[in-house]
Amino acid sequence: TVLAAAPIGIGRVTNRVVNWVNQQIELMTGYSSDELLGQNARTLYENDSEYDRVGQIKYAQIRERGIGTIETRWRRRDGTVIDVLLSSSPIDPMNLETGVVFTAMDVTERKRADAERRQLEAQIQHAQKLESLGVLAGGIAHDFNNLLMGVLGNAELALDGLPASS
Repeated sequence: TVLAAAPIGIGRVTNRVVNWVNQQIELMTGYSSDELLGQNARTLYENDSEYDRVGQIKYAQIRERGIGTIETRWRRRDGTVIDVLLSSSPIDPMNLETGVVFTAMDVTERKRADAERRQLEAQIQHAQKLESLGVLAGGIAHDFNNLLMGVLGNAELALDGLPASS
């Protein structure tokens, strides 16, 4: 009941074949449990290379630390791609053939918000650079104007000392 009611996707795979999923996996992926059960987990992944990458990294982590966690991309039934934080733990740490329980959390929105935040930060940095450049240019123009006023003042004094026919 806890697994079924959890607000995060939970499932079980044996040799990367889906044995059980909770309703949250169905909501995340758009696949019904009937469509997933007995299927290779490859069905969930964006492409074959992502499926292979996740398998290599995650199962190496499981053998090393007892748990494997990785960010990946799944393709929903409707074709849209979602970012997923996937964490897996073996049912029997001494025998991976008994299966692995996994949790899957859709982090698509969080990643989109992070990308927007980085873009806004870059825009702010750019605006600050332009503002600094404007202040610098204004300072230089002010200093240059002060120098020019001295030159122009002396030139006017020199003109006043010349005869009109010069």
